[in-house]
Amino acid sequence: LFVYALGIAAPFFIFSIFYDKFDISRSPIIAGKEFELNLFGKKLKVHSTNLIAGLILILLGALFLIFQGTQAINTLNPFGALGQFYDWQRGLIK
Repeated sequence: LFVYALGIAAPFFIFSIFYDKFDISRSPIIAGKEFELNLFGKKLKVHSTNLIAGLILILLGALFLIFQGTQAINTLNPFGALGQFYDWQRGLIK
């Protein structure tokens, strides 16, 4: 559980270090732009970063539905490392 939590939190800590060090808040990619969308006759103000984040979440949700959860991810074996991970897991359990 510790390794899981570390895997979730570590990228945020690393990003926050670079965010402060390089002042990423002034980056045009992060700052983005606000624009209006006409959706069913209503004008919506949408920020570009919110739109991108929303599309990524929709895409991930669709992938989870298509592949029945994490089933497709669990079958991946990059670089043949799956056996090594299982060996480490057995060593930790003992």
